[in-house]
Amino acid sequence: MSVGTSFLVAGLVFELVGLIVAADGVRRTRVEYAPDRLGTVRQIKKWVCSLARGFRRQTPVAETTVGAMAATAAATAFDAQAEARPGPQATADERINFLMGQLTALQKEVRRLDKSLETKSHEWQQAFATLGGKVSEEAIETRQKIKEAKAEGLAQEAIGLWFVGAGVVLALVGSLMG
Repeated sequence: MSVGTSFLVAGLVFELVGLIVAADGVRRTRVEYAPDRLGTVRQIKKWVCSLARGFRRQTPVAETTVGAMAATAAATAFDAQAEARPGPQATADERINFLMGQLTALQKEVRRLDKSLETKSHEWQQAFATLGGKVSEEAIETRQKIKEAKAEGLAQEAIGLWFVGAGVVLALVGSLMG
């Protein structure tokens, strides 16, 4: 085997190794960066299957929904009270006293609801702040993982392309020598 032929064969081997390494880098990047995406063969298979599904008759879907309410929520939602009202023969003072009692009870209930709403609002604000912090932390971690996965895949692709370039140069030298 002549030197030119050796360079040509070595160049072709470098090109093949480079293409394989670069293709694997692209695959690794896709797996790490977009795992929900299908490979080329599976994309074609999915497309062919979707064409076949278009000609099949679809069966109707039946669905039922059941609702339920917790006992505490039901008790809170349906809080009922019974009171005796002054009769038709009640004096104006009795009626005023009854209405003042009702007004006082309503004011107490409003204060209780305001306090409850303030407590719940504070709890919700704390929960949202905690949730926002956790979401931000997870978003930062996910971005970092994506950057690392893309960097690893791109580095492998670059190495593969370097091998392809070296193979092309070796093949050209071999063809010129041969």
